[in-house]
Amino acid sequence: MGSSSSKKETSAEQKRAEDKKSVERSDSSLSPNIRVEIIMLGLYLDCGQQELLQRFFAEPVASCDFKQKIITVKSRRVQLQISSWFGTGSIGSAGSYKTDGVCMCYDVSKRETYDELDFRLDGVIKRSRERTKEKSLQVLAIKRDVDSEIVVDSADGHRYAQHMRKLCSFGEDPLPEVGFHEVTTTTDYESFYKLLMQMVADILKRKHNIDLDISNRSDDSTFN
Repeated sequence: MGSSSSKKETSAEQKRAEDKKSVERSDSSLSPNIRVEIIMLGLYLDCGQQELLQRFFAEPVASCDFKQKIITVKSRRVQLQISSWFGTGSIGSAGSYKTDGVCMCYDVSKRETYDELDFRLDGVIKRSRERTKEKSLQVLAIKRDVDSEIVVDSADGHRYAQHMRKLCSFGEDPLPEVGFHEVTTTTDYESFYKLLMQMVADILKRKHNIDLDISNRSDDSTFN
């Protein structure tokens, strides 16, 4: 009797698993016709972007790893791919020239993560010089704990954003403004959400001539 009941429960669990896979396949079949690729760059200690991405994807994110998620921005479905790259090695070509957006990350409590930003940026410029103006370029200052000592202040972050704009501007046409953002991983996930939304909107406008006003966040602009 017990064996029969156990078999029924196992069968029910298998059916639920199959139903779930069917739903996932159905959802993936509604593939959006626009794909956006973003890379987040930091130094060896992991500047905090890993924690933010793990919350976003609801699963672990390793260095040099990339994950995808279908999002809806103003009723438009977009396939968003985000790569996280932190470590002492130089960034690979596949992780720079193909991306639509670059977010330079540093930990406000560790000066070395700020001082090494140019090393990371240099790899992006060398491998995607002709496409730099097409990218959404951002600087993200991350505070990993509310009690962390701040050794790199907001003024430093704004200065680097201006510096990054100059380094990435080629020819006579200046690069559009490079954004500067601040977030605390433990208490301020909303700011990270807004940053990603802004990057996606910038990329859609630059690459696809799709102008989305996300100044006022609406219910249909969500990460599914």
